[in-house]
Amino acid sequence: MDAVKAGRREAGFWAVAALLLVSNTALSYFPLPYGLKGCLVFGGVLVPFLLLSLHKPPIAAPLGAGPVEKGWSEVPWVLIAVLSALGALLRFARLSQISLWPTGDEALNGFLAIALAHKWSWQFFYSVGELPPLLTWMLAALFKGPASSFFNLWFLPALFSTLWVPLGYFLAQGFYSKGFSLLLAFLMAFSFWPLAAGRFCHQGFLIPFWEMVALVGLRFWMKPVSTPSNRNGAVFLGVWTGIGSLTFAAWWVDLFLLAMTVLALYRKGALKNASWFFASLFAGLSPFLAAAWKEGYGHHFMDSSIAAHRFSPAHQWVTHLSYLTSLFWGPLEPDASYGPCWGGMLNPVLATCFLLGLAELWSNRRRGFHLWLLFALAVCVAPAFWVGDYVEMNRVIQVMPFLLWTALLGLKRVVGEIRRPVFRGGVLVALLSASTVLDLNHYFMPFYRHWASPFHPGPATLNENYRAYQILDEAYRKKGPGILLAGFLPLGYGHSLYVTTEPFNAADNPRFQASQAAWACLATNVDYVPFLSSRLPGARWYWLGSGMPGAEGGLSIGWVPITPSNRNLLERWREADALFHQLSLEAERAFNGPKAYQQALQDTFKVYPSVRGDPFLESCYWEWVSQFQFDAAYGRNAQALGLALQRGYPAAHLYQRLSEILAAQEKAEESQEAHEAALRNLPRFHLGPRGEMEDLDSAGTRR
Repeated sequence: MDAVKAGRREAGFWAVAALLLVSNTALSYFPLPYGLKGCLVFGGVLVPFLLLSLHKPPIAAPLGAGPVEKGWSEVPWVLIAVLSALGALLRFARLSQISLWPTGDEALNGFLAIALAHKWSWQFFYSVGELPPLLTWMLAALFKGPASSFFNLWFLPALFSTLWVPLGYFLAQGFYSKGFSLLLAFLMAFSFWPLAAGRFCHQGFLIPFWEMVALVGLRFWMKPVSTPSNRNGAVFLGVWTGIGSLTFAAWWVDLFLLAMTVLALYRKGALKNASWFFASLFAGLSPFLAAAWKEGYGHHFMDSSIAAHRFSPAHQWVTHLSYLTSLFWGPLEPDASYGPCWGGMLNPVLATCFLLGLAELWSNRRRGFHLWLLFALAVCVAPAFWVGDYVEMNRVIQVMPFLLWTALLGLKRVVGEIRRPVFRGGVLVALLSASTVLDLNHYFMPFYRHWASPFHPGPATLNENYRAYQILDEAYRKKGPGILLAGFLPLGYGHSLYVTTEPFNAADNPRFQASQAAWACLATNVDYVPFLSSRLPGARWYWLGSGMPGAEGGLSIGWVPITPSNRNLLERWREADALFHQLSLEAERAFNGPKAYQQALQDTFKVYPSVRGDPFLESCYWEWVSQFQFDAAYGRNAQALGLALQRGYPAAHLYQRLSEILAAQEKAEESQEAHEAALRNLPRFHLGPRGEMEDLDSAGTRR
């Protein structure tokens, strides 16, 4: 009778596991209607999960019983080294080629770091996101060297995500077998989320490293050791937890988790010297607290939250749910920043194992560690229900180690359900192989789609800044360092061109003398080109967009050989460019509060005497001023654009922007007149084979 019940239970388990796998696969990879997806989530995921959760099976035998563990305990260091080396290979191979171009966040981090590398300051919070300083400080050290900007941006995430591999082993070793610990290291090396996080220069990659070091430190503190050593463990964990505030805003979730864990363990008598931990925690937090008092903090945190009341309830709920669905099947919204591009952050195999592991945790929640792991999962995913603006997976990246850990518990359950031990190793290898193939495909497929081959990106994939970089990099290889004037562009163009050209930009890189440069490059809106071509004879102008420009214009560059006849003009523009560069640095944090905003506005007005009288600088200046929001009706913004047109050049994109503001003010007739003026002033030219603007005159008409 017992054998029959066991057989039924086993058959039921495999049926549920198969249903979960099929449902996760369909939800991840098939474009099903939302109604059908909802039915699959309910009937194919939630119901099977609840059935497993209500049943209370014994904890499966550790991955270490039988052939699975055989030989592993004898050479763990060799296997850890191999896993770390293979993980490093995936992250470091063609480090500066694997991604096509820095994202906006990456370019911003590089922009801030370059400024700090040139002139150190003790500013703590950076940009409108009030980013803590640790990444900026580390990047500043890299940008002091001669390496390419691509290497500088992508070296640190590759390094830290490689360190997750041995840390995953040490994290699990204190609670599970060596075989289980090695499997966690395996997932850290080859699963999608650790790989993807290791290629973006974003503060989020610091969080799992800080988190795992803290948990490993907590495990050593819990060991029954002498009082001085125990005290040292408390002090280390407290300081480490406190200085984690320098990494990223998501660290506050881990700080809460660690503080609650220490309190719970102290009350149970499992820890001593908890007072040393909290005293050291306060010491580690003191730099952050002092900076928050001095510079202000929390504006972005509140603006992006549900407390800001900036988003409809429907939008907020879709955002909350998208964080959860992004973990397993993909976001409900069209896009998720640093999220999955095919399915979820976990592939269907790991998602199924996670649900099996989660059910087992719930069934055995009376065991202290399993209850803590459930608590850790809930705490780490909690920010998904606080933010209300959009899905940004780095806000919940702290759940990644626990997500993989729980998935391994499910994998352990699957292996434990196999009656014949001889088959367990084969099933384990098969599941890990399928998971790895799916994750490596997820990791590399976007690169394959963006690049026809590793060395020949297709034209459709190249953005404007990348095309500009190609032209300037070729000029550098032939002519040496040059002067890049990119500071006149409004903030909407981003900083990627400035950051990537920094190694050969004599206007900004202290390793070069600007006076020795043989060429200059002016990055500007294409609508200014007809007016600038007569002022810079001999310049070669490139249109970097696709097709012919519309009324809003787009990015173009002018490559100019420096001659005695234009040297004075370019020198004045270089000095003005440096002033605009400082305005950009201020503007990136101007929205953190009224004080910073007003200071940036005042400093902008102080720049005007340096641009007065030059029509190009006048246009760029007043266009820059028009970015500020002076009032709800944008009246002064319209005035600024009017001054740009009167004192500078009647460029088409200025008229078009003015038309949009007038339309918002319900001045239909004036808006139409401005739009027609924009169309009359559109630049007209032929395009050469590389985007050269040919047959262009100063009037903007074809010769």
